[in-house]
Amino acid sequence: MCTDEFLWEVLWDESANKVFKETSLMHDSLLWNEAILVNLRNEKWSEGLQMFRDMQALLVKANSLTISKVLQACGKLGALDEGKQIHGYVILYALELNILINTALINMYVKNDNLKLARVVFDSIDYLNRHLSCWNSIISGYTALGYLDDELELFHKMKSSNIKPDIITWNCLLSGHFLHGSYREVLAILRRMQSAGYQPNRNSITSALQAVGELRYLRVGKEIHCHVIRNGLECDLHIATSLVAMYVKNDDLTSAQAVFDCMTNRKVCAWNSLISGYSCKGRFEKAGDLLNQMKEEGIKPDIVTYNSMVSGYSSSNCIKEALGMIRRIKSSSMSPNVISWTSLVSGCSQQGHFREAFEFLIQMLDEGIKVNSVTVASLLQACAGLSLLHTGKEIHCLCIRNDFLDDVYVDTALIDMYSKYGSLENAQKVFHRLEDKTLASWNSMITGFAI
Repeated sequence: MCTDEFLWEVLWDESANKVFKETSLMHDSLLWNEAILVNLRNEKWSEGLQMFRDMQALLVKANSLTISKVLQACGKLGALDEGKQIHGYVILYALELNILINTALINMYVKNDNLKLARVVFDSIDYLNRHLSCWNSIISGYTALGYLDDELELFHKMKSSNIKPDIITWNCLLSGHFLHGSYREVLAILRRMQSAGYQPNRNSITSALQAVGELRYLRVGKEIHCHVIRNGLECDLHIATSLVAMYVKNDDLTSAQAVFDCMTNRKVCAWNSLISGYSCKGRFEKAGDLLNQMKEEGIKPDIVTYNSMVSGYSSSNCIKEALGMIRRIKSSSMSPNVISWTSLVSGCSQQGHFREAFEFLIQMLDEGIKVNSVTVASLLQACAGLSLLHTGKEIHCLCIRNDFLDDVYVDTALIDMYSKYGSLENAQKVFHRLEDKTLASWNSMITGFAI
């Protein structure tokens, strides 16, 4: 950035916007474009968009860079209608051949969840003018909205069009498949990426480690760790944090601790992963020591930190200690959230303390916290334990009103509850509605008929 541009960035503020509009240079297109860009570069999306409106009212022409950044603002603000108007401006001034603008249009529609119009823009670009950035944008759109088959089809079409994917393309595939639960495909894509001669970077490795954590593929995780060490990436904060989380999910707390101890700049998420790992294993003394060490090093625990302790205590039948953590949350100027209370409700239900589960539910509701699907599944378990069929049916109605019936744990809990009451007709209705019947749902149904 040159000196003049730097000064614009530093000195421009709200008062500068006001003064600019009141000057005699209001029809100077160069100044208008630069003023808008300064706002947008500083992520003042609303201010930049308003200045663009004012500019258009004066019939001052925007340049391609300004239009692309204003489209970015429309994506950030969810301003689809305004984005469509700017698309009209692009057509009016015959700017459809501009690669920068086309990419920005695709991104804007993707950010506004309008994949149909994003594809219209992409398909309208001449075959020979489809730049890599356009391909990456449309592929990321399909990825973000979970159309993974279409995404892969576009990826292969891209390669057949002699457009070589870059690291951004590959990372888009990796992150998209992880976000939508295709964990094995993440590892398959990583292998294809490496076979094609691409070196995984921070984002690639992070996606792969997250997938390994979900799959519990410890051996693969260790192979990725070796790759990290060979390439001198072990000091990367994001990668190290992902390694800690991966080892925790694979129940290898020794390796998780070793990676953690080598980190020089530990963020709260790394602390949370390790504390959660020790809490889940019932090693509360170690988890407590880490919590104290965290504070000593000037890292402020967040609600996730405390919730991991609440969850660990609750699932280990240490309800008194879990309540102690709830008090610590409140004394730390935070409020227990739905995860905090649900951990208590779930822990009590799992340990057979059904009445206590309902008592915690009442406290939860008194604090204005709405239940989630995990809370509901735990309450249904408590209803089954206390033979509260009427209450269970009321909770079933609550599930219908709140769209909880798409949750496999809720459905399984309903089947289990109705089966234990001998209400097999209701159990069968829930069971037959299930698209993905789990082993637990089959077991509950079979047990119901066996009673």
